[in-house]
Amino acid sequence: MRSSRTGSIPSGITDVQFRCKAGDDMDAGWVKLYRELMDRPIWLTSTKEQKVILITLLMMANHKANDWEWQGNKFTVQPGQFVTSLDSIKNACGSDISVQNIRTALARFEKLEFLTNKSTKSGRLITIVNWAFYQGEEKNQQSNQQRPNKDLTPNKNDKNDKNNIYTQVIDYLNQKTGTNFRPTAKETQRLINARLNESFTVDDFIKVIDTKSVEWKGTEFEKYLRPATLFGPKFENYLNAKPIQQPEQQRRVQRILNQE
Repeated sequence: MRSSRTGSIPSGITDVQFRCKAGDDMDAGWVKLYRELMDRPIWLTSTKEQKVILITLLMMANHKANDWEWQGNKFTVQPGQFVTSLDSIKNACGSDISVQNIRTALARFEKLEFLTNKSTKSGRLITIVNWAFYQGEEKNQQSNQQRPNKDLTPNKNDKNDKNNIYTQVIDYLNQKTGTNFRPTAKETQRLINARLNESFTVDDFIKVIDTKSVEWKGTEFEKYLRPATLFGPKFENYLNAKPIQQPEQQRRVQRILNQE
């Protein structure tokens, strides 16, 4: 643990102290950013624009309760919440981020249960789910970090947790392989559940997808980059296999053979 002018910095947090500048009603301050974020699907599968938006949203959130007028009524914005607009988020992100980038990111982050997003004609209320997980006491964060199957924020119940995991894993598989598998497919969910019941984690699924994608893409085995093969009984063998980089020449030969 290292010390700074603003206090001690828990291990796993970068030294960068982000100055909050989301509005006149917010005090300047800083937010904690865990390095663990870089290993999570919400980061790994995000575009560079979505990563900018994600960090900006964390900086825009209130770190203490504030009073706002919301939908014609007085409303207390809790820590982790803020009232904003798409234009305000765009201005905070910078000129390289478009309003459409923000719409897409908000929809995706809401699907992953990173945030909730309620909008009316007068504004938009964004809530970072379980804000205390990021910005609470260090002992809370370290306790939560021991939970292997969570993304950045713990989900509200077991059903949502499972749905979130299905989406994370299959979205990542589709991105890496150019496929369109559905996280709602019952057989896919059964296979993922079987591996989770064996104490494998989301990170293990990501590693298997990465390893076999490098080894099989461009070869006759590319057709096996699918849930039925990757998440089946050989999952542990795939997890412990060393990545094999196929020579480009061999890949070309395999492509020709596949076309015949």
